[in-house]
Amino acid sequence: MRNLTGENPEFDWKKVLSFKNINSELVEKALVQAKEKVLALPDNTELCLIHTDINGANIFVKDGHLEGIIDWSDAKFGDPLFDLARFRMNIRNRMDKNTLCAYYEAIRLSGDELSREKIYYLINVLEYINWYVEYGWEDMVLLQMDLLKEIV
Repeated sequence: MRNLTGENPEFDWKKVLSFKNINSELVEKALVQAKEKVLALPDNTELCLIHTDINGANIFVKDGHLEGIIDWSDAKFGDPLFDLARFRMNIRNRMDKNTLCAYYEAIRLSGDELSREKIYYLINVLEYINWYVEYGWEDMVLLQMDLLKEIV
């Protein structure tokens, strides 16, 4: 929630809203939605250690079996569906619909779990918009804005 409200100093939403190619109305709407949805999350979610940066560069697979996961520098305790949302929004994974379909088939989320994962997906998109603005990566900002249009 601190990221969404701007209480975390690494998230300067005023700077984001004034950045080139940002649809400020859409971002503001998404922030309001995300805050409302976070407040509505159930308290009974079982928390565990999550990676928060699951991507192909951090996962080692050999002969179709998971061998290891590296780069736990941003790990924290949270809902494991947060990692799924981060994995799903990775550009390589978004472009490979077969991978996403296989992943969803393997984990078989309930309706409640799908709803939570969609909330985390929205949060991840907003966080990435912030980071790409921070680093001045205009092309990546545009990609994230396209994602935001799809989900808000």
